[in-house]
Amino acid sequence: EGDSQVFSLEADLVRPHGLLPGRLYLSDSKLRFISSGEAPSRVAGAPACSEQVARDAALSWPLSSVAQMQRRRYLMVHTALELLDDDGDSILLNFRTKRSRTQVRSWIKRKCSLTY
Repeated sequence: EGDSQVFSLEADLVRPHGLLPGRLYLSDSKLRFISSGEAPSRVAGAPACSEQVARDAALSWPLSSVAQMQRRRYLMVHTALELLDDDGDSILLNFRTKRSRTQVRSWIKRKCSLTY
């Protein structure tokens, strides 16, 4: 495909059914999240959503589809990033540090035409 990986870092995919730990891979045209294979940390009271977890275990978004990007807090810490696409779908990624979030945000800003 010729789409070389630029960098990768540990991240968590935050969903209503829980937190899915894994790794984020960024390339010139794609953002991919691959689950580490660990069971997700479930949110108290949330139903088990094995189909949803399986779908989220390997997620791929073309950077061209990212329409908006917002810095977010996760557990009151400024380490998360929410991405929204043209169809209104969104993903919330939590990073280990604010610096990691800033690196990812800068890369996406350079590669996408965002509407804020």
